[in-house]
Amino acid sequence: MSFRKWFIASICALSLCGALHAQESCHSGQVAGTYSFSSSGWVTVAPGPVVLPFVALSVVTIDQTGTGSGPGTNVVAGQVYTVNSTVRLKIAADCTLTFVVDCAVGCHWEGIGTFSRATKQIDLLTTKVGAEQYPVTSIGTLKPL
Repeated sequence: MSFRKWFIASICALSLCGALHAQESCHSGQVAGTYSFSSSGWVTVAPGPVVLPFVALSVVTIDQTGTGSGPGTNVVAGQVYTVNSTVRLKIAADCTLTFVVDCAVGCHWEGIGTFSRATKQIDLLTTKVGAEQYPVTSIGTLKPL
């Protein structure tokens, strides 16, 4: 192969590698949109402590910065609560993320998750709650509407 052909092939290969790498990166702007949110798990409450099942359902609109909000319904051991929540997502280039959720009634949840570029689905695992709250174990999913 002549130097000229080798040089052109090398430039094309390097350009392709750069383009592929750029497509693999994730960022907060990719999550912008409206999502259905569902979560289920267990919450520990006093006195006792007693471990109770819960489920949360909501619709959340997220902007280009990874910040969003929306109304929802939480059910804890059959008791129904209407909540308005805000969410903040910080997405790393490898599509892992951290999140913080705060609701108007005082709840505060934090955790980790993943973002799928292909489906725009976000999977979450709660790892921490606010100081005044009891432990929560939950897995949640945000699916684009």
